[in-house]
Amino acid sequence: MVGLQSPLSFVTLNCDGIPADPESIKLENLVRIISSHHIIFLQETRTSQYDRLLQHLPRHSLLGHTRIPPRREGHKGFGVAIIAANIFQDYLSLLCISDQLQTIWVRAHAELFGRDRDVYLCASYVNPESQKTSPEQIDNLFFTLGEEIYQAYSQTPHILIGGDFNAHIANRRELSDVHYEFLSRFPHLTHYRQSQCSQVNRAGIRLLDLAANYKLLITTGHIHGDSGQRTFRGYDNHGNTRTDHFLCSIELFSLLQRAEITYPVCFDHAALSNFFMPSSSPTRHIDKRLQSPICNFLFPHNAKNFF
Repeated sequence: MVGLQSPLSFVTLNCDGIPADPESIKLENLVRIISSHHIIFLQETRTSQYDRLLQHLPRHSLLGHTRIPPRREGHKGFGVAIIAANIFQDYLSLLCISDQLQTIWVRAHAELFGRDRDVYLCASYVNPESQKTSPEQIDNLFFTLGEEIYQAYSQTPHILIGGDFNAHIANRRELSDVHYEFLSRFPHLTHYRQSQCSQVNRAGIRLLDLAANYKLLITTGHIHGDSGQRTFRGYDNHGNTRTDHFLCSIELFSLLQRAEITYPVCFDHAALSNFFMPSSSPTRHIDKRLQSPICNFLFPHNAKNFF
């Protein structure tokens, strides 16, 4: 059947809220983004009410989400979720959720990627440095994330992390002595990563340190389709920073085919997609083709319900 060799598609997106209005154009676009991917990492959902989204996604299910304190419902900086296509429901299971760190870990069965061991997936959100989030808190968040990665490594060598880290890394490198195998298998990594955003901040340095310490590669600027473009543009289109990233271990990087960065209407962040092509996955019998969303959105041409 055509489509059985389709890649596994992942997307990470800071959606800056899930609209409650069923006639919202933003909600329609969010449904379309989710419907065109297999596994979805969402950040800043701002809500615990996911039915407003899932009712339009009959072919996808919620794997897990962080809990938002009642007084923080609707506020910026809160809410992480992982959604997945139902065709993979037998291959994915929720491992743990950290509400304080805003991370979710999911186990993907080894067969999904055609690996020898299971793959651990993580969706993450790190608030930007501000009056509410001090530099020391940024350091602690990345330190704690490192502890979670260490625990994951005790179970599997295959790790994929995606999210909005509010981390600006420009063209800086995370490669260290522990990346010898990366460099021997992928010599092009000796070159600086491509970058269209020159900023570097504290979170970016901590993310680079995290990758260096835990033998992960930040895929930004290293794969076809990703030349380090901005992923934060703001609603006024004046933003020019790369805050969203994927990190992965070496065997997963060997399966990484390409990336896409798209800028949906009514969002201040881009959707960052990565596509993996398992070389010999027993799940080849599964038709991975994603069909158009089934939804009942009815919009007049002059609709103004953007949010």
